[in-house]
Amino acid sequence: MNNTKIERHIHKIEKDFALSYEAETERLLAKLQADFKSEADELKTKTLAKSKGEQKEIIATTKQALDFEEKSKGEALKALMIEEIYDDVFVRLHSLEGKELLDLVSGLIAKENLKGDHRILVRKSNLAKFSKVLSDKSNCDLLNAKFKDATFSLEVYDDAVEEGFIVEDKVFDLYFDFKALVEKHKEVHAFEIYQKLFGDK
Repeated sequence: MNNTKIERHIHKIEKDFALSYEAETERLLAKLQADFKSEADELKTKTLAKSKGEQKEIIATTKQALDFEEKSKGEALKALMIEEIYDDVFVRLHSLEGKELLDLVSGLIAKENLKGDHRILVRKSNLAKFSKVLSDKSNCDLLNAKFKDATFSLEVYDDAVEEGFIVEDKVFDLYFDFKALVEKHKEVHAFEIYQKLFGDK
């Protein structure tokens, strides 16, 4: 009978211990779950905040890139328009005839203040064009009429510039390559033309 009381008492202690252990375990589990949920919520909040920050940064960077690309395309288009202007100028120079071409040739030569006799050299493919413009009754008589101290004669020279002419001089030859003249003008005046057309737009 004493064994039974002792056994019951042991059994009661074991049961109390088990209940106490289960209660402690549940309390610990509940605390762990609460801590885990709190950490998870904090992590979620931080992740969302970081994600939103990164998203804003990505959007801002993308917007900057798109703005830069748009501005670059605009600048490229403007530069292309300037190129087209100069391409048109070259085409116009190439197609000049009659008095316009005579005025151009005489104007270019006049800037050099030449004296004496000179040959104007052109390619064979351009001889008829220049001869028709510079000459009427004799070789270069229309051009010579524009100068007091210099006379010119037109001749074929296979190594002459493709579009334009060379004035042969005793000291050095003067090359009037229309393409080079247009390029030189572009180097000096393209920015000024750009400003006039587009300003700070």
